[in-house]
Amino acid sequence: PPMSPLTSHPLNLMAGFMLVCGVAACTTMTVFQVKTPYGRYTRPGWGPLVPARLAWILQEAPTPVIAIALLAQRNVSKLDPPSVAHILLVVHYIHRAFIYPLGIRNGKPTPVVVMALAFTFCSYNGFLQGTMLKELEGRVAWSLLTIAGLGVMLFGAYHNVLADYTLRSLRRTSSSAQRYVAPPNVGLFTWVSGANFLGEIVEWSGYAMLCGGALPAVAFAAFTALNIGPRAVHHHADYCKKIDGYDALGRTAIIPFLL
Repeated sequence: PPMSPLTSHPLNLMAGFMLVCGVAACTTMTVFQVKTPYGRYTRPGWGPLVPARLAWILQEAPTPVIAIALLAQRNVSKLDPPSVAHILLVVHYIHRAFIYPLGIRNGKPTPVVVMALAFTFCSYNGFLQGTMLKELEGRVAWSLLTIAGLGVMLFGAYHNVLADYTLRSLRRTSSSAQRYVAPPNVGLFTWVSGANFLGEIVEWSGYAMLCGGALPAVAFAAFTALNIGPRAVHHHADYCKKIDGYDALGRTAIIPFLL
């Protein structure tokens, strides 16, 4: 096999399209200051509302379903980097789609248009990543890059989950009148307001390294940063506006000390 873990032309085209969509989404949210209408930014005009827990399960479910189906078709006994990446992808989305939503209490309903867009992305990306990982079987070996990628991915996954459950705990202990409470100095919240977003960006950046830098994996990591990075900036501005003394904590939005 060639030295470079380049994937097939159709997958690279799909990855390129994902990058274009990511840049478009980032431009919309930053230049035009459009806030994706779910969660605290839910607003009319995006169709009927779907209960938060149901919407979360439906929109996230395609990725683990597709990834598991494709994982069943590969030989993971050797545990090469693509096999490990495939297993971790499945574990992440099983938690994301079927475990995390069970703890949602009094979540704001999600507009059906937003849910449909998320469902479409998860279906598209589930196929793209699962097919890529099958193509990479036996083509990416353990190296400094892939070992470092595994460490980075696990570090990001841990901090993503830690931040998610820290925020959930705050929502349960805060009254509606005190909706905005500064997250404690736990994990990445010590440095940034969007610790959950930063954790996820780091996680998928490590995943791209674990996949040897294959374009579909890099595109996924880049799309994640382009899509949720601006949301972290919006959250940070919201905290600064609504929580007295928040600026004094010295946190930035998404990149420690910089942004």
